[in-house]
Amino acid sequence: LQVSEGVQKNRPSAQPTDSTENARDIKAAAICAFLLLALMASSDIFDLVAVDGNLSLLLAVITIICYASTLYIIVRDLSQVTHRNIKRMKKRSAAEPNLERPSTTNATQNSNPIRNKEGNVVGMASAAPRPQWLPSAGSGMASVDAYCWSLSIHQWVQFIKSCMATDTWLELAEAKGEYNISMYDVNTHFVIPWTRGTGCSVAMLLNSESDPSPVQLMVSHSWGGSVMESLRAMQSLIALHFVPGDTRIFFCTLSMYQPEDDSPGGLSISEQLNLNPFAKIIERQPEYGMFVFHTTLCEVYERLWCVHEVDEALKANISIYGVFDLERWTEASFKENMKVDTKESKCNLADQAMLTHLIEEGGGFPRLDKCIFNFRKKSKKDLRLAMQFEQVFSINLSDTQEV
Repeated sequence: LQVSEGVQKNRPSAQPTDSTENARDIKAAAICAFLLLALMASSDIFDLVAVDGNLSLLLAVITIICYASTLYIIVRDLSQVTHRNIKRMKKRSAAEPNLERPSTTNATQNSNPIRNKEGNVVGMASAAPRPQWLPSAGSGMASVDAYCWSLSIHQWVQFIKSCMATDTWLELAEAKGEYNISMYDVNTHFVIPWTRGTGCSVAMLLNSESDPSPVQLMVSHSWGGSVMESLRAMQSLIALHFVPGDTRIFFCTLSMYQPEDDSPGGLSISEQLNLNPFAKIIERQPEYGMFVFHTTLCEVYERLWCVHEVDEALKANISIYGVFDLERWTEASFKENMKVDTKESKCNLADQAMLTHLIEEGGGFPRLDKCIFNFRKKSKKDLRLAMQFEQVFSINLSDTQEV
């Protein structure tokens, strides 16, 4: 897990000196001598080096030297490998943010309702303490071009794992099940309270000390989708599609300012949508195209905004890929969801008529149904190959620990 630009600090790495190397060699030689004596004392090696037999004293000395040299080389190499691993672990530990569960002493005593998919209250969650590594100010949304509302894959993972390291996340998981936690929950319990009053999205806060970077990869996702599955889908961008971890992505929950609080430099949701960020990003033909996150919690194309994003991608002629959590999907379950009727997609009434008009003007819903079926057909093949790869090589491609 890499730290965001503006958060990570350069730390000088201590290089081993000659005296350190010599000390390790001396220690290794001492260990060899000890092991050799132990070996000779506990085995029949004395029979091999006996001078009163057929072997001469010279042959015995040579034999002992060979044993000692071999042991010395083995111990020395192990010592160097161990030293490098310790150095690497220390360097990684220094670079990573502290994702231990933060203390609740600084959190407010306010609680927020936990809602299920139907919108019913199923519990209460305490306010999550704001992580210290997240900047409290940055370039306001109004001062940055919409196609630069980006954050890196590593930054996205950092933020989500920080949410998971709170008591609030545990309360959400207990109330509705961890895989049922959606982006609506992340927005309500983490994004809005942590960005309120800043006028900046999470993406803008994390990149406040660097020049805004254009989006290189568009992520299309449903707010009702599983966060856990989305995390594993994000991992598959690196493991299966070989997208670098520092690639700048657009993920609307974290890329847009959500609090609706009229903060200086900020923009309301409607003001941000009026800037057409999806269309502007896709028109610029991002380097890695558009990836659609599929989760088992809901159909991504129940959301009309996701249908609109496919429409824009077709107009710009950019590549569209489907990604998913390999542990939650099977080839059979994916096959059942190949077809979709996009004209049944919904969003809030204020946007429904506008998006429907744009889609009809661009060629209509049947054209999008066919496009979605075609890229899902390719995604099913990718899913089959990924599962076969895991079986053959016993590698878990959904493991998020190395993201």
